[in-house]
Amino acid sequence: VSTGGPHVYDSISAFVVSLCSVTTVAFGTFAAQDSCPKIDAWNCGSGAYLDHPGPLNDIVAIDAGDIFSIALRANGQIVSWGNPPNDPIEYSGGNWAEPYLLPQQAQFQTLLIAAGQEHGAALLSDGRLIEWHQDATPDHTTQSTSYQDVKAMAAGGDGPVQDVWNGQPHYPFLMVLQKNGALTVLGDNAAGLIGNSELSVQNLPKFPGKIEAIAAGRSHALALTEEGIVLGWGNSDHGATDIPDLLLDEEALAIASGKDHSLAIRSDGTVVAWGRNDDGQCDVPAALFDVIAIAGGEAHSAAVRSDGTVVCWGSDEFGQCSRPESNIQIERIACGRWHTVALSREGTIEAWGDDRYGQSSVSSDLLPELTELTEIRSLAVGSGHRLAVNAEGDVFGWGDNQHGQIDVPDSLRPTRIVAAAGEYSLAVEHGGTVVAWGANQDGQCEVPDGLKNVQALSAGSRHALALCSDGTVVAWGANDSGQCDVPRDLTGVIAIATGELHSLALRFDGTLESWGSNAAGQSQPPEGLQNVRAIGAGAYHSLAVGSDGVVVAWGANGRKQTEVPEDLPPIISIQGGVNYSIATSAAGELVGWGDCGERRPGPPSFNRHYPIRYPTDIDNHLLVAAGPHDIMTIRDLCPPCSPADLNRDATVDERDMLLLYRLLGQACVGDFSSACSADLNHDGTVGLDDLSLLFQQWGPCTKAVLRVPALRHDSRR
Repeated sequence: VSTGGPHVYDSISAFVVSLCSVTTVAFGTFAAQDSCPKIDAWNCGSGAYLDHPGPLNDIVAIDAGDIFSIALRANGQIVSWGNPPNDPIEYSGGNWAEPYLLPQQAQFQTLLIAAGQEHGAALLSDGRLIEWHQDATPDHTTQSTSYQDVKAMAAGGDGPVQDVWNGQPHYPFLMVLQKNGALTVLGDNAAGLIGNSELSVQNLPKFPGKIEAIAAGRSHALALTEEGIVLGWGNSDHGATDIPDLLLDEEALAIASGKDHSLAIRSDGTVVAWGRNDDGQCDVPAALFDVIAIAGGEAHSAAVRSDGTVVCWGSDEFGQCSRPESNIQIERIACGRWHTVALSREGTIEAWGDDRYGQSSVSSDLLPELTELTEIRSLAVGSGHRLAVNAEGDVFGWGDNQHGQIDVPDSLRPTRIVAAAGEYSLAVEHGGTVVAWGANQDGQCEVPDGLKNVQALSAGSRHALALCSDGTVVAWGANDSGQCDVPRDLTGVIAIATGELHSLALRFDGTLESWGSNAAGQSQPPEGLQNVRAIGAGAYHSLAVGSDGVVVAWGANGRKQTEVPEDLPPIISIQGGVNYSIATSAAGELVGWGDCGERRPGPPSFNRHYPIRYPTDIDNHLLVAAGPHDIMTIRDLCPPCSPADLNRDATVDERDMLLLYRLLGQACVGDFSSACSADLNHDGTVGLDDLSLLFQQWGPCTKAVLRVPALRHDSRR
């Protein structure tokens, strides 16, 4: 069958023969796209990156403080490694530190990052500049000035790695370079703070031209002008500001600063270093050339050549100059006090050297036992553990395991769906049977005998629901509030959801049923609610999406989890955490509201609650799994050129028509279901109106948006 354009059939029999002839090709094309989905996970309150089997390969910038490392992802999220040591008096260090103390409001909004001695800075897309301190009681300072068109930032400063007594001084400073060459210095070095204005980093020299680059050390600063002139100022006890003669008659291309030494790349690709040289950090290797990037630490220096190789010199006391053997080509480099961080051309990172505080533990294969996790089909998030299912039906678990919640039973057969809550896990095998493991204090893992033909699961913290293929619902586990008392006449169910003490069910006719606790009004839907296409539940609140894409929420609102934003786009699915709600739009964008506590809060007196954080202005999220405080998603990195191109072959033709035809009458339940892909007008069901939209897009497709008419209130029919 040709795929070049539409065909005219002489009879119904010819049409059917044509449909049959393309079946194998269509599903083969789907399989070819299985490498496109990308998994991601983060804490909904702090926005902190959570380890998962997927590679961390979208890094766009790196930097290093004394004993920590930071990276900026393409989605505006900051990732940090390295814990400060426990201080004997202060509430700091240990389990209360990185990465949950990064500025919450900066996550998924950051454009630039910088790391200094024990502090960092983030520039947000709205011009806010936030400085943060690596400590348990975060000292986040938002500058009153809005910074627009910023080109670069550099953080420097001095202070102890460990405060051996409460209140040892720190001297952080931050340099901000705007694209017009204007330079601002925030903070000061030790000399400036004690009144020595001559050696202060605030004492800017007169620059002979527009500034193009900056660098910051312990107590000194560097600038590079557009003419290639290097200038230094601040404390020059070790000669770090004394520009060498080699740079006076040849322009520099780049600059960098160690603690007490400085470096520059000359126009011929060679490196010049000056300043403190106790450990040979300024003894540049004679054969070093074709350098494109440089960095300096306490007593070592590093350079990247144009071929992607790394050269280090100086102290190697902690292995900071001994890069593990690798063929990965590097393009950027950063140095902490005793460690080195590198960014590859593919967006991955490496680190080596001192790892006493975890600052070099940046490997993307933190979960090597899960390397087989590809072609993900289902996700689930519990209180501290996470589950995923691949295309072969294998279940993988990682995270907390106090109750064996990630110890997947060896007897588990190929699986379609997983669910998780609290400290237990559930799975539906391909045959429709349910298997449970983990905590069982309320019988949540005691699956009822005879339960079969299960199509969907929902897990509450202490009870579970199963949706069977005949549209009935079965419940088990804790029942102290009647959350397992399924109404006897409940049939025709297409979706289920569970809260802490209540349960929800959605019928095919768009009506809703709820039971269990109603202490917060979570089991009392708004009067007149109908034409519902999706449901969700938080701990004590409930959510519904109408066929028109409008969200309705009711129940507890102490953390604004039921205050639906007024500017919400049309929504197709929704879920809830303990005190938050998160919705997915028709374009696959995420929108959230409500509040999330820290996943690892500090001492009780410092517990904090933050508004939900999530990637913004990023679409094509295929699947969202909302846990109590953590979120996991799958995003399509290579979406089809048209929503009607169901098999992703860049043409809307008989193959796509066949796929849609096979799904006629099916409800869109579950973000990753085939029916949801074929529900082109997002009314909750695959119907002839979707087939009509497919015909409108017939032929080779482009990136043009599929026009969807306004939905009627009775569209589910």
